[in-house]
Amino acid sequence: SSDVCSSDLPIFPDPSDASRRDLRDVALVTIDGADSKDFDDAVYACKTDKGYRLQVGIADVSHYVKTESALDLEAYERGTSVYYPQQVIPMLPEVLSNGLCSLNPEVDRYALVCQIEFNLKGEVQHFEFYTGIMRSHARLTYDQVNIHLEGGDLPPNIAKLPSDKQTPVLDSIRALSERSEERRVGKECRS
Repeated sequence: SSDVCSSDLPIFPDPSDASRRDLRDVALVTIDGADSKDFDDAVYACKTDKGYRLQVGIADVSHYVKTESALDLEAYERGTSVYYPQQVIPMLPEVLSNGLCSLNPEVDRYALVCQIEFNLKGEVQHFEFYTGIMRSHARLTYDQVNIHLEGGDLPPNIAKLPSDKQTPVLDSIRALSERSEERRVGKECRS
């Protein structure tokens, strides 16, 4: 469709855009399957004085696809991307799905973010949604993360991050996962 982007919108994120939080220094990472081509979500977690903070960023497709536009209506009709062994039929044009809305490492992107504050027990204390400009700091695979969470080496893709951001991200994700599992098991035992 020629209706890919509204001509009055900047194609690349404008860091001076005061309506968006600048998250480019937050070590958000994508975690997807090894053969994934579109990276539409990224996570960051860290320990805080009161517990943990989790930030989940997703590509802000709405910045490029306006409601009721021809592209929006076509995407609505498709409903989702379809993956075949030798072919992908994307819901959105490739310039968006694998380009402007793909959270590739070291590239600024518009994002919608959910930030959640947890206490030390893993209970949600506060959450908020906002728009931001982010930069994925590493592309990780599920296998790499699982190996690390099970006591293995740090994924090579994350080893390039500043040392103060390497293990805190995955260790905080591990801690939140453990708290979540403890809460789930505790609820099952009380049922």
